[in-house]
Amino acid sequence: MVKIACELPDKMGRTLSQWDSAQIAAQLMRDGIVQHISPTTVWRILSHHKLKPWRVHAWLSAKVPRDAEFERRVRNIINLYTWPLADHEVVLSIDEMTNLQLRPRSSATKPAQAGAAVLVEHEYKRAGGLNLFAAFDTRSG
Repeated sequence: MVKIACELPDKMGRTLSQWDSAQIAAQLMRDGIVQHISPTTVWRILSHHKLKPWRVHAWLSAKVPRDAEFERRVRNIINLYTWPLADHEVVLSIDEMTNLQLRPRSSATKPAQAGAAVLVEHEYKRAGGLNLFAAFDTRSG
């Protein structure tokens, strides 16, 4: 179980981006290592080993440090989100849903280790995905 948790799923032929307790339990049963094991038991054992393969942190920092211009832009957005609106007005937060596309990372993902989360490079390349956008009404949810 610990070996699986410390491997990246794609190295084991899985299309998962990261492991969770249920997926590790399923892999253990699929490999014939155990007849049955619950995700809670997997979680408990991995917690004992200080492993959390379901947690992910970006491991390379942005190339451009956050400066006064970045702070000014963030404040403008916050002001827009909190500005009193008339009944006929709406503010939408729209973002591209890149997590649903094929995104090879610029640097390799590093697997979980005791006391450390999976490390994922924040930069990626697009590899043939379509554009998908989501909108969120900032006032009503």
